[in-house]
Amino acid sequence: VQFWLKFGKHYVCTGSIRQYAMKSLTFNLVLVLLLLPCESRRASLLRQQQQQQQRRHWSWEKPEKVDDGYSSALDASIKALERPAPAPPPSADDTSLKNLLASAHWPDADTQDQVFNTATSGATTDPCEAPFLGRARLSPYGFGAHMNQFANEVSLALYAGKPIALCAPPDVRDTWAKYYQDPGFARCGTCDWDSGPRKYRQMGWDISNGHDHQRVAEIKHYLYGRLFTLQPEAQATVDAGLQSLGLGDGPYIGVHVRRGDKAAEVAPVPLQRYVAAVQQMCNSVGTNKVFLASDDETVHAQLQESLGSSFSVLEQQRLPEADYQLRGDASRSMVPPSGEEDEEKSLLIDVTGLVRAAGFIGTASSNVDKFVFFQRDPTASSVSLDEGGNDGFITLKGASFTELP
Repeated sequence: VQFWLKFGKHYVCTGSIRQYAMKSLTFNLVLVLLLLPCESRRASLLRQQQQQQQRRHWSWEKPEKVDDGYSSALDASIKALERPAPAPPPSADDTSLKNLLASAHWPDADTQDQVFNTATSGATTDPCEAPFLGRARLSPYGFGAHMNQFANEVSLALYAGKPIALCAPPDVRDTWAKYYQDPGFARCGTCDWDSGPRKYRQMGWDISNGHDHQRVAEIKHYLYGRLFTLQPEAQATVDAGLQSLGLGDGPYIGVHVRRGDKAAEVAPVPLQRYVAAVQQMCNSVGTNKVFLASDDETVHAQLQESLGSSFSVLEQQRLPEADYQLRGDASRSMVPPSGEEDEEKSLLIDVTGLVRAAGFIGTASSNVDKFVFFQRDPTASSVSLDEGGNDGFITLKGASFTELP
C-alpha cells in the first residue's frame, strides 16, 4: 500500500486531463483491492477480542494473554480491583461474645434455680464489669416490649451461665423495680442506659427462637415467674382492682384486643374471630364471664353486642385516651408525666386479670400478650389469633382448637 501511494502520486499526475481521470479511477480501484485484506484482518481481530471478553465475563476460562504493555497494565488493574478486600480484624466485642457463649447451653430443670441465682448475684463485686449488663427495661418502648426484652437479656445470661447486673443510673426511673420484686441483681449506676449496645438483648431474642423450642418455652415460663412477682403494694392495688370487677370468684375467660399503633406492624384481627374464639373457649371452660383488656374504647360494646346478653363482658373503667399513649423517654423521668402511673397500674390489673383467667385469647404479635402468656400456667388454655408468636403460644391452627374463619 505504501509503495502504491508513492508510485500513484507520480502515475496519476502525468498525462492529459482524460488520462488523469482514467488513472485516478485506476489508482483508487487498486488501492481498494490492496486495503480489503487489511480490513478483513482487522475485523477478524475485533471478533477475536469480543469472544475473549465474553469468555472472560461469562465463564471460568482464562483469556489469552496479550503481550503488550497496555494490556498487561490493564489486566493488572482489573486483578487488583477483583481481589477481595482483606477481612477486618475481629473486634473486642466479637471476641468477648464468642468467649461468653463458648460452652453455652440451657440449664436443665434440676439446675435452673442454681444457675439463675448465680446469674443474678454473681456480679456483686464489680457490677459495671459484669459479663452482661441489662438495659432493656429502661427502653423507651411500651411496657410489654421492654419487659419481654429484659427477660431476653436474663435468658441469655442463663444460656451462657454467666452473671448479669442491671444498668441502674440513680436519676432514671425503673418501672420494673417500682412494681416487681428484685430477686437479687447487682446494680451498675454509671452505665450508658439510653445508648448502650443492644446486641445482647437481640441475641437473647434470637436464642429464644432457637432449635430447642420446648426447652426455651419452659425456661421462659420459669424466668417470668422469677422476674415478675409483684411488690406487695402493687399486688394489693391489683387485687383490689380485680375484686371490684367481680373477678375474684369463679372461672372467666380473658381477652386482649390490641389495636392502636399496632396496626402499623400487623393487620388487625377482625372482631368476629374474637367472638368465635370466645364462644368456643367459654363452652370448653364452662363460663359466660369474659374479662376484656383493650386500648380501643369501642371494642367493649362491639364484643358484648356480638356475643349477646347471655355473656357478661367486663372491663376496667377507662382512663383518658391520652394516658394509653404514654411511653418514651418521658416515662424514664424520676417525676413521670401526669397520668403515667395511673396507666401503669391499670395495665398491671389488665395483665394480672389475663394471667389468672381460666382461658386466654390474644395475639402473639402483641408484646403484652407474650408478657401475659409466659406468666400463665403452662397447662392452662392460651390461644393466639395470629401467627406472630413463638415458644408455645398456641394458635387456633393447633391441635387444641379447630381452625376458625
